[in-house]
Amino acid sequence: MKYELKISVEHLFKILTHGIVNMLCQYHYTIVFLSIRTLLMLKSGSLLIRVLMMSFLIAGFSNETTLAAEENERDQFEGAIWRFSMKAKNGDQPELRGFFRLNNAKLYQKETPEDPDFSKLIGTQKLKEKTRTRLEFTDLRAANKDKEFREGIQGSIYLRFDRLGEWSGTLIDEKGAHWNFRCSRIQE
Repeated sequence: MKYELKISVEHLFKILTHGIVNMLCQYHYTIVFLSIRTLLMLKSGSLLIRVLMMSFLIAGFSNETTLAAEENERDQFEGAIWRFSMKAKNGDQPELRGFFRLNNAKLYQKETPEDPDFSKLIGTQKLKEKTRTRLEFTDLRAANKDKEFREGIQGSIYLRFDRLGEWSGTLIDEKGAHWNFRCSRIQE
């Protein structure tokens, strides 16, 4: 028994550009390399195969570009996100916690706790050395465990390096109160 497979060029083109490209898009660079190598090895008489291979290449590149653009939109921040806690040295105030973003010697927090972006400028990094740094806050916001916020904290702090991603020091606020301040880098 003899079977003969007949398929139109349009149907073959659809199969290659839709099914295979979508299924193998994660292996895009390997496919591009193999496709270019195959194109170079083909003789001039196989025009249909060259057209199909080029369509495969173009579809792969467009898919990769779309995926890269979507990824950039999701992760749209620069710098590092830090989580901090501060405890009053005299113990008369509850522990406060919060987050800030450090980018290019500038400190940022969210405009409101619900805001998705760290866009509000709250201070600067004045000194940066290997084992110590100095931060100056002009409008820091922190919350206690009951989610009650203290806003407008001003002060400066010399932080010393404890271990990778961990720094600590004493924050002296605008009222002269001393706070044990610890911060940890949680995202970069």
